[in-house]
Amino acid sequence: MLYDYECIDPRCSHRQEKTYSYKSFPNEITCEMCGSVARKVIVSGHGGIQIDNPVWIDDSVRQALQDSERLELGIEKPIETRTELNAHLNKHGLAHSG
Repeated sequence: MLYDYECIDPRCSHRQEKTYSYKSFPNEITCEMCGSVARKVIVSGHGGIQIDNPVWIDDSVRQALQDSERLELGIEKPIETRTELNAHLNKHGLAHSG
């Protein structure tokens, strides 16, 4: 799958695309322009998500974003809405686009 990454250095902010398997993509890589950290950009606009509805969040999304052990132990609540997704991304310093 194709993943977008954006440099966290505000002087650079370079965006790049990398291909990884669906289950083994890194959340951070090295920016190819400046060598700083580039974070994975979560793009929600492709599916036409417009409302705060749990229908679009399936187990594969949860597994990609959340620690399954923390979910099983009840330490972390499953992401079920777009609002919860945005809060989770902000909490973990991930960029959101869309």
